[in-house]
Amino acid sequence: MSLGKKKITCLIDDDEIYLFSVKKVIEVNNLSERVLEFRNGQEAIDFFMNCTDNDQELPDVILLDINMPVMNGWEFIEEFKKIRPRLSKDITLYVVSSSVDKSDVEKAKSFSTVHDYLVKPMTASQLQNIYMAAS
Repeated sequence: MSLGKKKITCLIDDDEIYLFSVKKVIEVNNLSERVLEFRNGQEAIDFFMNCTDNDQELPDVILLDINMPVMNGWEFIEEFKKIRPRLSKDITLYVVSSSVDKSDVEKAKSFSTVHDYLVKPMTASQLQNIYMAAS
């Protein structure tokens, strides 16, 4: 079953086990041709700053953790909002966190750049729904 295959996924998270498992689910379900990984928001922002004119390198979907070193997810969203108008590609951003704190969910949903807030661990079904919604 083809889900309107996405070309590029961006994972921004410092949890190696989560990264491994999500990449494996994406691969097994043939959801993305390529997966970019960043261990913190600053690494990802640097990447986006260097790719503003090259939408073929930009992801279709971003899965963003909140709690990371260097630049956390909230700080990434603030910086991404500044870069977003310079990007020619439509990118769907999801906050994915182990936090079930209502204030985190509400804060994430207060950003127009955030499509949804998902709680770890994500299921294969949730990932498939993300790609179906983004196609």
